[in-house]
Amino acid sequence: MMTERNTADRRRRFLAVFVMVLMLITEWHMALAVIGAVMIGLLPMYVVGRHARRNVPAQTEARDRLHSYAEEIYQGHDVVRLSRAVRQVKENYRELNGAVYSTSRRALWFKNLQTLLVEMGGNLSFAAVWIVGAGMVMMGEIDLGTVAVFMLYAGILALLLYGLNTGE
Repeated sequence: MMTERNTADRRRRFLAVFVMVLMLITEWHMALAVIGAVMIGLLPMYVVGRHARRNVPAQTEARDRLHSYAEEIYQGHDVVRLSRAVRQVKENYRELNGAVYSTSRRALWFKNLQTLLVEMGGNLSFAAVWIVGAGMVMMGEIDLGTVAVFMLYAGILALLLYGLNTGE
């Protein structure tokens, strides 16, 4: 059974291959520069993404522990009060809340780092188009229209591949 995520990934893969074929047909030197720059931009994002994926289950687990603890204490509040365990309950709650805070902070940090790496990778592909394209225009091998088309190709390819990697 196909899910929406699988369908979107299949479309992204198809469009990425289609854009790469168009680039190779138009100008193979520029195509290799753009594809290489996008792949170089994907590498650090992949490494960070692997670390980020470890933090999400830890965040969920810490949040679930805090939620269940709070629910148990709420249900047995009279027992806690009568047994004079309020101080211990508050201390346990602070510990669990601290765990949620630290895991959420780590997960958010990795997510923000991944976003910055996506932007860096996209900018790297644009820089490759500008550098290689400027050299080829100066030598008279291509015109500015080809460079403009490759700017679009680079943006589309980077967006598709980064969407595949991040799952957005």
